[in-house]
Amino acid sequence: MKRRDRWLIPFIAAAVAFVIRLWMSTMRVRTVSADGRRHPADPKQNRYIYSFWHEGLLAPLATNPKIRVLISQHTDGEVIAQICQRLGIGVIRGSTARGGCQPCSA
Repeated sequence: MKRRDRWLIPFIAAAVAFVIRLWMSTMRVRTVSADGRRHPADPKQNRYIYSFWHEGLLAPLATNPKIRVLISQHTDGEVIAQICQRLGIGVIRGSTARGGCQPCSA
């Protein structure tokens, strides 16, 4: 997305978040844990770092945990960050080339 099209980002994020919520409302979820513990863990008792590859990025939405995701500071990262924020997912913006880490509100 070009710099002059940045005003489109909030509209794109709202539309994509709506479609994701609609799609996720049609799914049934079964969680199976390899270590035998209940996941996602209660953050008051234990903390974990979960990692997902691209095809599994929507998996946390099924359980609605309080999570934060690390997203780049590039323009495409801005779109993803705004989508995550609209879905109630906390965002941490980070980049080794663009000034480190900047926490965003959830």
